[in-house]
Amino acid sequence: HTLDGSVIRPFESAYLALIWLYLGWANQDEELLSAGLKLAQFCMNFCDNEGIPFEGLWTRESDYHPFAYYSALALLFSIASHLRLSSKMNVMKEVLFEKLEEKAVDRIDPLTLLLALNFRKLVDEGKPYPETSPGLTLYDTDRSLGFLRYDFESLSLACSVCGVNTGLGSIHKNGIHIGAFGPHYYPLADSECFGIYRISNGSREGFKDLTIERKEGECQFKGWSRLISPISNHVSKQNFSFAHPGTQWLFFDIRAEKERLQLDVRMDKCIQESPLSFVFFVSAEKAHVKGDHFLIPGALERYQGRSGEIIFERGDKQLVIKPQFEGEMQVIPLAGKSHFWSADFLLAFSLTEKLKLYSWKVK
Repeated sequence: HTLDGSVIRPFESAYLALIWLYLGWANQDEELLSAGLKLAQFCMNFCDNEGIPFEGLWTRESDYHPFAYYSALALLFSIASHLRLSSKMNVMKEVLFEKLEEKAVDRIDPLTLLLALNFRKLVDEGKPYPETSPGLTLYDTDRSLGFLRYDFESLSLACSVCGVNTGLGSIHKNGIHIGAFGPHYYPLADSECFGIYRISNGSREGFKDLTIERKEGECQFKGWSRLISPISNHVSKQNFSFAHPGTQWLFFDIRAEKERLQLDVRMDKCIQESPLSFVFFVSAEKAHVKGDHFLIPGALERYQGRSGEIIFERGDKQLVIKPQFEGEMQVIPLAGKSHFWSADFLLAFSLTEKLKLYSWKVK
């Protein structure tokens, strides 16, 4: 994987894997080809159990370009599954191409197109490729990245505490996506005020304080992370963030049992001049908020009031987020598309008391 400022860059990782695969194949370089296949294998962690990318995993909102990202991953899994027979990669490739067709993409990223044409040339020429060791090994956890991956039936969860201006993870269930979730300073419309600040040093020792446990039908991801600074001058330029670490820390405990999730958080202190919320960016067709409040994406109507159960729907499928505390919440319709990790709704809960435990059930 590629590290920029000691955080993961999914888009760049996919491109690097493609470049290594091309150079390894074109130059009959077994070492480069093996490195490309290994990185392609790691890139499978960017997608859920159906092959759909986790929108906000290791990806800042300002760097989110879904069409280019989907195209790069689709090409990567196509080439990697050709070089190393992998039914899983082949399925993921097909899903990604279907998603691109659904979105009626009429143009492709220039670098992806260039790589695709060069790979096609290798195929047309019948260029052989070096033999590499067979088989793929996928890992559900990686302590050097503070990473956990969990799948159970319709639920896919990916968590990482390695990130700058990114959330704690992504949740996919029943076709409804929580593209990103985590702490967010005001204003909520400014994605540069979202996220954690904790980087990797490339060693397991950097995240030795975390609880990362995964077994059949259960998982736990627990620890602390510093937040980004709410008052620094956030500037994003050329895929790099100049966000600074803040002084607040957030405790989190994410537990899954089969298809149900429990999320607990608490903050170490309050900063009166910088109100903090915990938010969920949700992709769904509609939202039902306690009583008769029905919201649809892109509408001007929103909900602001006492916290309560929220039901997100897509077709006949549902995802329910139920807070376990009294407080204030907002449900704000969004426009979807390529902004805010393609979310249709922003669900925000105010965190107003230090060391208070804030809990949600997701089912």
